[in-house]
Amino acid sequence: MYKNRFTHLAKIYGIPCYFNEDNMEVKGTNWFFDRLIDLGTFLDTTFNLSDGFYVTDLQKLKKVD
Repeated sequence: MYKNRFTHLAKIYGIPCYFNEDNMEVKGTNWFFDRLIDLGTFLDTTFNLSDGFYVTDLQKLKKVD
């Protein structure tokens, strides 16, 4: 599952996501949020809406073996 690959539960554009702080990878917590992140990223880069991608760190995930 995705939790093994990610280090934090976070938000980007106010959308819940999994975040890996080592490689800055972001993935929505479900398919709908994943598509919303894609849309937000597209709009942000196309219309230059902000000066960067801001991820709000909510909680660190525990390692699952």
